[in-house]
Amino acid sequence: MALTPVSLLKLGPFKHGHKINLEALMTEASKETGLSDFGDLDFLTYYKKIADNSFYKSLQFSNLGNIVAQKEFVLAMRRKLRLIQYLNDVPSIENIPVPAPVFIFGIGRSGTTYLHRLMALEPTARAPYLWELANPVPATLEMAQMEADRVIRKEFMKNVIAKREKMGDKTLEGLHEIGHDLPEECLLFLSDHLPWSFHNIYSCLRKIPFFLKMMGVVDDNGKRQRSAQVVKAYQSYKRCLQLLSYQTGNSAAGNNWMLKCPLHCYFIAELTEVFPDAKLVWAHRNPTTNISSACSLLEGIHGTYYEADCLDRHALGDDVKGFTEIVLQQAPKDLAQHVPPTNSANVRFDELVRDPIETVRGVYKQLNWEFTEEYEQILKEHVAKDNLKREAKKKSDGGKHGMYQHTPDRFGLEKHDFTKGVYEEYVNQYGLQECKM
Repeated sequence: MALTPVSLLKLGPFKHGHKINLEALMTEASKETGLSDFGDLDFLTYYKKIADNSFYKSLQFSNLGNIVAQKEFVLAMRRKLRLIQYLNDVPSIENIPVPAPVFIFGIGRSGTTYLHRLMALEPTARAPYLWELANPVPATLEMAQMEADRVIRKEFMKNVIAKREKMGDKTLEGLHEIGHDLPEECLLFLSDHLPWSFHNIYSCLRKIPFFLKMMGVVDDNGKRQRSAQVVKAYQSYKRCLQLLSYQTGNSAAGNNWMLKCPLHCYFIAELTEVFPDAKLVWAHRNPTTNISSACSLLEGIHGTYYEADCLDRHALGDDVKGFTEIVLQQAPKDLAQHVPPTNSANVRFDELVRDPIETVRGVYKQLNWEFTEEYEQILKEHVAKDNLKREAKKKSDGGKHGMYQHTPDRFGLEKHDFTKGVYEEYVNQYGLQECKM
């Protein structure tokens, strides 16, 4: 698909509304790669169920959004095709260990990205970069050519992001720092089996009860149950991590993976079935600011793909409040049932903002890890540079936090909504203070 000039992208909504021809895009990925084995096609069934959902049908793509969504799906299908072929060519990759990976999770906008990038700085840790998540499969089977191949794939993703920005895709600017060579959340590795091509994430989160039931995470009565499809997704995720270890010469011991995705909070049982020795770090934030910030992020994602006039902010607020309550009710039960206390840690957003180094030190203490002087010095240097960058950003936008301005009332919510029931219990359990960010 050729890039469309920005002027044409702004002419109006995409003429076919919400529609994307998934089979045609899979054919395009096959032609580009010369491969045709997508594995089992269960994933396509779930993508189609999302597309047939009434909420998804109510959305109206912008021209830019439609182009971006198509390109993302083709990229995902190319990755899936190449991964299956590469594992067929080098089956020993699936024997590479993935020892005690760390998964950082929490309600979106609870500080998981910042915490992840701090913990990824530990000298023995390994976090996947955005370019690796989007383009993890080498084009060579020769180890002698592997590093050069990684450079090519890294530059490819750098150019993809640059092209998107030139096309006008800057909606998330100020909400989530994106860089091809930055550690990023790992939802892309789950999208081979879950309908999580990025534009679909919006629909899945907006209608999370429908999504969880569709994936078999809950039964018809809303009771938690094991999802075979989600287990399959984490098994594929593990193979991706093994492939990344293989191409960097870490086949014997594997890597000390530092991973992050807010959406892990819905799948703790399936995650720990595939990674039984995983360490889980839950980032907590006072729900008053957490939920309005999450609404702001989803509003930004909406703007990436869809026309503004099909956004009902009050309905968005209700949906985010709803999926937050599901997490607060179910995640503690799943942790208690599937994760030993020695394998879990908790982080408070207000403490992370106030003193990030001591917060990371606290995580290490909870997990009984050694917090070295070398790592502490690395953190001090990083935090100092990051603070300077944030101050410069505040000055450039008149003292504001970029696009971080958000209040509950913008999304039809009231502060008192979060002072009772499951919210009151949650705030009291972790002593969560409001933090204006």
